[in-house]
Amino acid sequence: MSFDKKVYMKEYRANNREKIKKQKHEWYLANAESEKENAKTYRLARLEHVDRKDSEWKKNNRDKCNSYGSKYRASRINATPSWANDAYMKLWYTLAQIEQERTGRRVEVDHIVPLQGKNVCGLHHEHNMQLLFREHNSSKGNKYIT
Repeated sequence: MSFDKKVYMKEYRANNREKIKKQKHEWYLANAESEKENAKTYRLARLEHVDRKDSEWKKNNRDKCNSYGSKYRASRINATPSWANDAYMKLWYTLAQIEQERTGRRVEVDHIVPLQGKNVCGLHHEHNMQLLFREHNSSKGNKYIT
């Protein structure tokens, strides 16, 4: 009869679920800040790689990109109220370009309340816009963060 570590570990995990769960939770509480920082560092380090992959995907999937873009533009048109000030909205995009040149980082105009959110849909007007660096805007996704 020989000792099989895989079998032993499988039995141990099955018999000690609560103990292991508690240990993992305690470890997470003790290391939450460093883990968040590690995840952020990893994401920022991979940003260039992800950009390259995104551009390759877009090049190979023009039909999907066009479809997504059309859907977004249509939602923006339908979400633009009659009282929205076009001049101010264009100014946001100009400010984004200026800030991008000043900092050397990608700056995007973000809708504070997303136009196509899961639980809430905002309007396309000057009071629903803000400037965010690309990595912050990407991490936000289509969520409304209060």
